[in-house]
Amino acid sequence: MRQAAQVRMGYYPIPEPVIDLISTRLVAEKSAALLDPCAGEGLAVKRLADNLGLPYDRVVAGELDRRRSNALEANLPGAIVGKEIDFNSCRFDGRVSLAYVNPPFDDEFGGGSGRVEASFLSRALSCTREGSVLVFVGPGRLKANYKFGDLMGAYCTRISCAPFPREHRRFGESVWFAIRSNNTLARPSARDDFGSIDMCPIYRVGRGILPKLFTPTKYSPHALIDAANASGAGGRMLRDSVTSKVPRPPLKLGKGHLALLLAGGHLNGVVEKQGRPPHVVRGTAAKEEFQKSKERIKEESGVTTKTVISQKIKLTVRYVEPDGIIKTLTDSIAESDKKAETEGTNESE
Repeated sequence: MRQAAQVRMGYYPIPEPVIDLISTRLVAEKSAALLDPCAGEGLAVKRLADNLGLPYDRVVAGELDRRRSNALEANLPGAIVGKEIDFNSCRFDGRVSLAYVNPPFDDEFGGGSGRVEASFLSRALSCTREGSVLVFVGPGRLKANYKFGDLMGAYCTRISCAPFPREHRRFGESVWFAIRSNNTLARPSARDDFGSIDMCPIYRVGRGILPKLFTPTKYSPHALIDAANASGAGGRMLRDSVTSKVPRPPLKLGKGHLALLLAGGHLNGVVEKQGRPPHVVRGTAAKEEFQKSKERIKEESGVTTKTVISQKIKLTVRYVEPDGIIKTLTDSIAESDKKAETEGTNESE
């Protein structure tokens, strides 16, 4: 996630016209139970409930950020609100009949092919039951993510997908509609793709069961600071961090050592060298998939295409000097690329 998005904790409210379009694809009973685990200030789920004619006491909403949690509680009087709650690790014993999920768009920590959206999808499905309706907002590229597709295919039927209207598609957003099934056998997801949301079928939302328990199991960032200060540990940690000595290596690091530290994300923060202005640096390394080869194979039954997907390491280093301009250095090298790069160097020599 980009630094600006991290500050917002991945919070990007959905435009009201899109919520109105989504509402036209849903018909809900008065006894339905609506869940929004990433509710922000609650404006989207409030509008959805109003459009469907649901009272706020049939709405369950959660938010991790403290300021937005307070606004959420104020905007949804009578609703079940989880304040400063991490949905992926909370206690939730209800079985809602409509789950509206608009999670942060991001890779999981550590890189690879894992996506935060898949984690939220898995958790939301555990809060529903057979026949519940799922409305999921995510980037269109999730269609190619096998983990997301496997989850949809294993637990859902009547899956349909459509992009946001062009004027509201800032990040390539799409919306998925689906019915929670009782089948838990992983299979490729049968999905109907539509050109616009108003072309998707109508989904009927029945009775849901509200949770009696919707509580966090770990501290939010702000709650952790409050707890540390209340116990007196915050002051002790601050004193220790000020008085402790920064460990130094026994020998001067070479360029290779520094490169490995940057690539591994262990050399983050302020770097000061005698006689030179300080700068802030951050390095990350993540895996990304790429098409390694593709070939057509003739067989007796016909011609088949074999595609080999491999992974490569993508290194990213960002640094900023006193001028305030953030500079980015990237590199992406797979094993096959390394070989080709070496051969090319030898030929040029």
